[in-house]
Amino acid sequence: MTSYWLIKALLIVALIVLAYFIVRPPRSANRLAIRRLGTLLILLFAVFAVLFPGLLNRLAQAIGVDRGINLLVYALVIAVFIQMTSAYRRDLESARRLTALARAVALDNVQYPDEQGERTNTTDPNESEENSGNGPSVSSHSPNKG
Repeated sequence: MTSYWLIKALLIVALIVLAYFIVRPPRSANRLAIRRLGTLLILLFAVFAVLFPGLLNRLAQAIGVDRGINLLVYALVIAVFIQMTSAYRRDLESARRLTALARAVALDNVQYPDEQGERTNTTDPNESEENSGNGPSVSSHSPNKG
C-alpha cells in the first residue's frame, strides 16, 4: 500500500484555502476573475482526464493516489466545496444588501404623530381622501379596515 502523504497534504492545503475564503472580508475586486479561472482549470482538468486517462493514472500514482478516477473524485469534491463556499458568501452578501434595503425603506416610510395624535406619513404629503380626518390613518392593506 502506498503512502498517501502527498495527496493528503494537497487536500488539506485546499481545505485550508477554502476556510480562508470563508472567513476573509467579502469585498474583492477580482472575485469574478478568480471564479472564471477556477472554472477554466476544472474544465481543462476534465478534458485532460477524458483525453489521456493513462496520464491521469500516472499523475495520480505520482502524488500517492492508486487510480486516476480517485484523483478525479478528490478534485470534484474540492470543486463542490468551492461552489458551496462561493454560494455561501453570495448569500451573505445578498442578505446584507437586503437588510440595508429594508432599513432604508423603513426609514423612508416613518410616520410621526401630528398634534391630534394621528399618524402622518412624512414621505407622502398627498394623503388619500379616505384617511383624512377620520382618526388614525390605516393602510388600505390592513385587515382592520372595514
